Amino acid sequence: PPNVEEFAHISDNTCTKAEILSLECVVLGALDFQIATPTQAHFFERIARANGCDFQHRCLALYCMELGLLDIETTRYAPSLLVSAALLVSNQLLGRRPSWPASMVYHARHRDA
Repeated sequence: PPNVEEFAHISDNTCTKAEILSLECVVLGALDFQIATPTQAHFFERIARANGCDFQHRCLALYCMELGLLDIETTRYAPSLLVSAALLVSNQLLGRRPSWPASMVYHARHRDA
């Protein structure tokens, strides 16, 4: 990302570095410093561990999650649901039975449907 000096330069020096930093603090305060949102990565390790995934299984599930990045429509689903879907698909592809065990319902808080 650009540094503060570059922002000042882009604004044709109508804003000083101090003014930009001050306004940044105001914006962050108004947002209550809530500027991050959970992603699939926040959920994957915990749910994959509960699923008992080995290295190969993890790679397959991550690949399934990456395929979802190609479709903008997936952004309307909760990240935990996308991780759960990737693990369900990988369980099915690897022939695990049941493909969505009760422990996964508990840890992922999603049922297969």
